[in-house]
Amino acid sequence: MKFGQQLLSQQEPSYPPTSYLDYAGLKTIIKKLSSQQLDGAAIDMETRQVSLSVQPPTNRLGMPIELKGGYDVDVTDEAFFVAMDVELGKVEKFTIEKVSEARSASEARSVINP
Repeated sequence: MKFGQQLLSQQEPSYPPTSYLDYAGLKTIIKKLSSQQLDGAAIDMETRQVSLSVQPPTNRLGMPIELKGGYDVDVTDEAFFVAMDVELGKVEKFTIEKVSEARSASEARSVINP
């Protein structure tokens, strides 16, 4: 069984879909990133830095560099990191809600049965 299918099969049906990572969406971004190759541009992977305000890749004249398969500005490393932050934020929010519910239930039981 593939990892994505295994994740789906282990989800709790009573929990809303928003309480889980969008694995398929993140996988799509990763596939797009891994298939992109810049025409005529060399990327030094050791000195590359991630910026939250990254501009589309350009040549030395400041003109946009075309990517094989078309230019896709939305698919950058930063797009992945932003998507991952959003997904982890959803999971964190849901987890905090569930922990809060469990604490409230525990406190209610301790008040009833001292």
